[in-house]
Amino acid sequence: MYGFQLAQAMNLDSELLRALARGGLIHDVGKIQIPSEILNKPGRLDTDERIVIEQHPLIGYEMCKYIGFMTEELSVIRHHHEKWDGTGYPDKLKGTEISLPARILAIADVYDALTSRRSYREPWSQERTLQIIVEGSGTHFDPECVSAFVRLCNKGELVVPEAMGQSYGRALIIG
Repeated sequence: MYGFQLAQAMNLDSELLRALARGGLIHDVGKIQIPSEILNKPGRLDTDERIVIEQHPLIGYEMCKYIGFMTEELSVIRHHHEKWDGTGYPDKLKGTEISLPARILAIADVYDALTSRRSYREPWSQERTLQIIVEGSGTHFDPECVSAFVRLCNKGELVVPEAMGQSYGRALIIG
């Protein structure tokens, strides 16, 4: 939902909004094949564990590519961990080689991860999380997407998904 709100603020057309909503909802589906001891590990992952977890975008992509997902939706699933500077995974894409919906979801995914409670830490504040996102502008994240996200947050217009209700999410998928 964070990604959808950012995409709306950036005036994406309805097809890209739909692709972001659909792909965003299941972007981590590949994690179902990742062992729970890796997914739920409280500390840092070692090198071998990192190799395993970094397979989830490819696993998700493979799971979804034959069941009717469109190119942009598949891009969100496969490329949400790519980085603006080319150091992400799985394909080491750089800059605009990464689809705009995937670049938007990258910010939303990090924001959600850092502001959510985890078994190993308390949620971060919006201020602290935005600082991390701004620091990643031009390396981890698309600078234009970061600017739009910061504006959205500073205007107080970023709505927590739980406050939107389930019907909003259903409308995105069906709509």
